[in-house]
Amino acid sequence: MTRILCSRGVSLAEKIFSDIGELEFYTGGTLKREMVESSDVLVTRSIDRIDKNILDGSMVRFVGSATTGNDHFDLEYMNQMKIHSYNAAGCNSNSVAEYVIAALFELSIKNNFQLSGKTLGIIGVGNIGSNLSSKAESIGLKILLNDPPRKRICSEENEFIELEKLVESSDIISLHVPLTRRGEDKTFHLGNREFFEKMKPGCTFINCSRGAVVNTDDLLWAMNSGKIRYSVIDTWENEPEINIELLEKVDIGTPHIAGHSIEAKILGTVMVYQDLCKLLNIKPVWNRRNILETLGSKTGELKFTGKKEKSIYDIINQVYQISKDYEALKKSSSSTIGENFSYLRRNYSVRLEFKSLNLKIENSNQKFNEIIQKLGFSIR
Repeated sequence: MTRILCSRGVSLAEKIFSDIGELEFYTGGTLKREMVESSDVLVTRSIDRIDKNILDGSMVRFVGSATTGNDHFDLEYMNQMKIHSYNAAGCNSNSVAEYVIAALFELSIKNNFQLSGKTLGIIGVGNIGSNLSSKAESIGLKILLNDPPRKRICSEENEFIELEKLVESSDIISLHVPLTRRGEDKTFHLGNREFFEKMKPGCTFINCSRGAVVNTDDLLWAMNSGKIRYSVIDTWENEPEINIELLEKVDIGTPHIAGHSIEAKILGTVMVYQDLCKLLNIKPVWNRRNILETLGSKTGELKFTGKKEKSIYDIINQVYQISKDYEALKKSSSSTIGENFSYLRRNYSVRLEFKSLNLKIENSNQKFNEIIQKLGFSIR
């Protein structure tokens, strides 16, 4: 029988993987070599670094991460040992895009500025960046895109612009790149002093990619100098022991949970499960549709007053109040930050995506309804 070791943070794992083999769980962040030795399959999340120190001498032949990204994998070692690796790329794209939209409306309403007409520069236009671009455009933001690897293979090269031009021209900059430490498209410390110096004064800066994509000291300089007026940070250098000064200065700071909607988590589990079934030549029982149908939906109401952005903010808050995530992390002190960060991430409450809200809107119009539907909400 196939022996599967699985992180407790992998949603619905017991339901989804139990038909494949014998299932055992571990707590994310505590993985050790001796836990893995007799397992055939390891199912994890990005909190765990999977390399020779964990896998050496084990029976593992499949490692799956129910998250987007594989920078927590030592792919060179896995390939050398003929260990199959998989990550659920794209599973959280909608969750992260909705997080950014929620953050932008939180900033705009609390600080009394309008989003429509501003320029959003998106760096990294994969699953998440593309999803965000579509949503942001629907609310009236002008979009600039930068993605050198995609530009090299894209037939419509004019869709992408150079990084320097994007940074100089954007009112809001949002990072959605993978973490790469070498090569032509290295993103490690992409957000450095030179990057921030080119920004417009008063820019809004968002990082939901990986913490090490941004140099923390240089980010603090940009905030202190006025280059950055508003900041949203979900991914931090040296997680979970993040910089307490940065936490105190950001406008919204969360414990790496942008992609943690329940839909994203479950979809990540299903994607790993299906890849494992393919490897084992097993017909899968679970798919995206039949597992997500178990979540259901909720109803909401809004009386439209003609104030578009305030109304969208009120709708978003019926599904997700991003300020609560920030308030929870802000309770940390320098001595408790690592423990609190890990606890909040590991025990994150159920967060539904926009599509779960079935809205009844009074006094609305077709244009507003179209915007709401493009953001992902349903109107009854």
